[in-house]
Amino acid sequence: MILTLSLAGAGSTQAAEQPWLLFENVSAHDVKVVGPGRAFILKAGAPAERVTFEANDSLGIDLNIWWKNNPRELCQISTPWSRRVRIAGRHTIVCLSNDPS
Repeated sequence: MILTLSLAGAGSTQAAEQPWLLFENVSAHDVKVVGPGRAFILKAGAPAERVTFEANDSLGIDLNIWWKNNPRELCQISTPWSRRVRIAGRHTIVCLSNDPS
């Protein structure tokens, strides 16, 4: 009986974790980020922002990122969860996904 309660408690802790990405916009422009079920604006030079997404069974996410004032500067990136997505560039948009540590 004690073992059953212990396992039930451990399972509920894992279920509460939502997938997340840390976004860092060091480009010269505000950017729009669009992914499945989520869209938002990141201001140029703003502090890094951790964004959670709806929990699902996928290993990662596909994102479209573009400069708000020039949608032709588009970055398409696929990244696993729990990573930093860094957006950079002054004349051309550049996106990179890496380990946040």
